[in-house]
Amino acid sequence: ATIAYPRYLEELDFFLETAKHFPWWKKLIIRWYVPRNITKKMNCHGIGRHTANEIRHIAQEDLKAVSALLDDKPYLFGERPSSYDATAFAILASIIYGYRASCWLNIFILNECPNLIDYTNRIRDKYWSDWDSLLAK
Repeated sequence: ATIAYPRYLEELDFFLETAKHFPWWKKLIIRWYVPRNITKKMNCHGIGRHTANEIRHIAQEDLKAVSALLDDKPYLFGERPSSYDATAFAILASIIYGYRASCWLNIFILNECPNLIDYTNRIRDKYWSDWDSLLAK
């Protein structure tokens, strides 16, 4: 829900703006199908039965927990990266680099969990030094 709710229900227009390579008809299908599908899946999962504010609160508490676990370490469990870091990076990169800077998740991370930004940037720089050129393709 931390990724799906804002991306496909609150920020769908931004997501579609960034999908420049999609033809208009595919965007139309996405606009109609994706929010309904995501809402249905979130309801089946249980998270969709919460209000928007409750979902935001749950997401913020999850991010604070990861931030506290990371603290000032280079990786979640110390000096060496693990599969948990790969998973955390994937989720955090999707938020930090994939949402508008004005999205509530990015504002929350910036204000409450800045170590997550440093962590994500550090992993990106170490393992994907060609990040910007890959995105430009």
